[in-house]
Amino acid sequence: MSPPRAVAGKCLALASWTRPGVRAGKAHESATQGLESGANAMHLASRPPSLAWLVLLLPPALLFWQLGGPAALLTDANTGVHVRVGEWILAHHAAPRRDLFSFVLEGQAWCDWEWLADALYGLLHRFHKLAAIVTLCMAALSLLSLVIYRTACLYARPAVAFAITALIMAVSTIHWLARPHLFSWLLLAVFGWLIERSRVTGKRSCLLALPVLMLLWVNLHPGFVAGLALLAVWFVAEGVNSNNRFACRHGIDHGRAREWACWFGLIGLACLGATLANPYGIALHRHVLWYLFSPSSVTPCVTEWSSPDFHNPRLRCFELFLPISAAAGLWSACRQRWAWSALSLGGLHLALAAVRNVP
Repeated sequence: MSPPRAVAGKCLALASWTRPGVRAGKAHESATQGLESGANAMHLASRPPSLAWLVLLLPPALLFWQLGGPAALLTDANTGVHVRVGEWILAHHAAPRRDLFSFVLEGQAWCDWEWLADALYGLLHRFHKLAAIVTLCMAALSLLSLVIYRTACLYARPAVAFAITALIMAVSTIHWLARPHLFSWLLLAVFGWLIERSRVTGKRSCLLALPVLMLLWVNLHPGFVAGLALLAVWFVAEGVNSNNRFACRHGIDHGRAREWACWFGLIGLACLGATLANPYGIALHRHVLWYLFSPSSVTPCVTEWSSPDFHNPRLRCFELFLPISAAAGLWSACRQRWAWSALSLGGLHLALAAVRNVP
């Protein structure tokens, strides 16, 4: 373009921009965009808070409403034992293998199945004493509440999922103590969420995270046995569904069920292998089995291994939970959802056999 034509083009462009009609159109467009953004901002401001945020606040609310405040988490003397063992682990850079504090059994072989949690408690106690430990436990309970809610949302509306989460968390307050079992609760909930999410979405790759989590779990608390039991239940349930005769009778895709059974079996074996990654090796498993099933174990003498005492006012929510859980288990059985039925009814049996298993 020659210089005169270039100048003329720029002048025409400037003229068109400065025309009243064009200016008015641009101004109207800018005003419309401003009104739309303002309306969106007002809509977001007026929208109620997400239930996920309310779920995170459930544990603090229940802590003050039912238990009287954070100090209730420290009513068990075992918290101090975990702190002292953790300090010994940090000082010696090793897991203890001999009894350190028992007057009667001092020096005898000991398997500290919560050594990593003890070390974490010792570290937090160095940082900010018992307040740091209580803060960690409250964070674990809030995450537990969120994971339960997310799992329920896979099958129910948010309001229903929130009600289910609130009931479960209220039932569990009887065991809200600053002890490592809270990590088992959280990891078991994550196991359940990953399994249900993989089944809903069809992405079996979610299950690959379970052996990695098991490496952490086996060193935090002996409740890792519950994770193995969960996988075993799903393996057996899908194995039943993969039977050709049974599948044809109930209209189940036995090929898909067989694939799921293989996945649960392989992941279960991987998790079982991961449990050997602890300072005590197979001795840890022997110790857990002895504690749970040996006649010479101390469990019959421990209150938390006795049946629930329904005179305890903190078990009132559990009374409400009982018929709901039983109905859910029977309903799942009627719909051939064997894993859900076994988990609901089996968990109910364990809770009635020992208050330690509530909920």
